[in-house]
Amino acid sequence: MIRRALGLLLLAGQALGTVAGAAFPDTLTLADLANRSDRWPAALTLAEDIRLGNGAVIHKGEKVRVARFDGSRVVVVAPGNIMVNLTPGDSGLLDAANQAWAALTPAQRAIDPESLVADMSLWPLRVRAISSIASRFGKLAPGTELTLLTITDKGVELAWPNSANRVDVDFGNTDVFERARQRALVDPEKRESRIAAALQGILVDAEGRPVRDPLGDKKIFAFYFGANWCAPCHAFSPDLVRFLDDALPRHPELEAVLMSNDQQPAQMLAYMREAKMPFPAVPLSDLNRSSLLSGYAVKMIPHLVVVDRFGKLLASNDDDRGNRADPKDTVDALGKLLGGP
Repeated sequence: MIRRALGLLLLAGQALGTVAGAAFPDTLTLADLANRSDRWPAALTLAEDIRLGNGAVIHKGEKVRVARFDGSRVVVVAPGNIMVNLTPGDSGLLDAANQAWAALTPAQRAIDPESLVADMSLWPLRVRAISSIASRFGKLAPGTELTLLTITDKGVELAWPNSANRVDVDFGNTDVFERARQRALVDPEKRESRIAAALQGILVDAEGRPVRDPLGDKKIFAFYFGANWCAPCHAFSPDLVRFLDDALPRHPELEAVLMSNDQQPAQMLAYMREAKMPFPAVPLSDLNRSSLLSGYAVKMIPHLVVVDRFGKLLASNDDDRGNRADPKDTVDALGKLLGGP
């Protein structure tokens, strides 16, 4: 889950960090590859025929994928989803890994689980399943594109398609490192905004009309989780609207969005018009379909959460563990993020 800090979270160092992982080798050894799927090549080409116990043959020249390497045995997946154990020497793993490694820039070589956890600007919005993914929600075929929610030092959390469910997947079962390395070639200020991409096509104004304004240049997003039926929301919204009426024209880097908790769009629109909200909304039906955006929701509203363009949490009045602060204080925190007193 997205980790939330208690109320008034102002994270140190608002500027996006650069990739600054531990030192990496110029040339890989087998020890450098053990249990390091980030350094395995995308595929190996078999140098010899492999005869299986049932008499089947995997022929020389076939492409296989590395599934595991613990330092002594290489487990590869051959066509037909056949798992085969090889010695490092027979597999050609080291030569293939160094050939791929040599083609990477220093910034790309620096990408590993630790550096990805530290720098969300490297996270792609979506990743591809390298092999099938099985869970209690069903089974997904290789090649399935999935929304990336979170990266930890253990793996990735992905959104299960067409549901609010989430699944944890090993790094080696996705192309997350490949996609992150492509993002590493782009200046941090020009990397695609994960939040803007998630909002694309689902924003509406107070009349229910689609909002087409591009969001790629926005650097800070204020998500207001509220509803027309919520009396505390009606009490809070004047302070928020007053602040944003002043802040939005002066800060083009800021975008505010109502994340509606109203079941009926008409109720959401009535609330937007009554409160004179100078910002668009995401209807509840669309919010529920976006695991990335709904991941910022908590149990109680009003809830104000501030994130950067890649989804990094900057401020919140609720940590979703029973610890709440006044959302007006989060408005003050947003003001400080924008350079106010």
